[in-house]
Amino acid sequence: MTRPAAVSFDVDGTLYPVGWRLLLRAAVRPGALRTLRLVKRARERLRGRDFPDGTALAGALATELGALAGMDAAAARTLVATLRTRHWPALLHGLVPAATRRALEELAAAGTPLAAFSDHDVEVKLQALGVRPLFAVVVNAEDEGAYKPHPRGFLAVAARLGVPAAAVLHVGDRADTDVAGALAAGMRAALVGPGAPGDAQIVAPTVSVLVRRLLAPPD
Repeated sequence: MTRPAAVSFDVDGTLYPVGWRLLLRAAVRPGALRTLRLVKRARERLRGRDFPDGTALAGALATELGALAGMDAAAARTLVATLRTRHWPALLHGLVPAATRRALEELAAAGTPLAAFSDHDVEVKLQALGVRPLFAVVVNAEDEGAYKPHPRGFLAVAARLGVPAAAVLHVGDRADTDVAGALAAGMRAALVGPGAPGDAQIVAPTVSVLVRRLLAPPD
């Protein structure tokens, strides 16, 4: 497998499992589970839409969330901020599997620049997960004005890495957002986990298995 010039990683479901541990933590934290579900529903409703910039998208998110939760836009913005500043740091602590952490460290040590690219709150999530120092570049699709699979955020990743999009491998757990968006931007795409691969050029069960393949000597 030809090693890419840089590797971009999705966060949720890729760097950590979105499973029972996260849901259990959210269930016992007042307001967290409801907030997670409401904000996720609002963001999914906006997926595929193109906004002029991040400010416009944030406004649309507040409107959508307000309609779902029965609150005004100001209260909806407060709810989003609460998720970012209070819930994510508590919910994500320690959720990166040890094998995934080691794989990221090995890939970075081998001289491959790493980027983290998610729809939202990437800095907060990486800090909570304890892996922020491993990533040279961090990009929120929300700041770019369009959620995945719009190619704008993927192209921002390549630009900040300083390499052509074709030289970047994007790794994610969703074919409809990560794989489709990466390919639309001209990147290579890898799918990790149990999902249907879609058009991914590389498929692996875990991040650690994928990285072993990337670091293996060429045939």
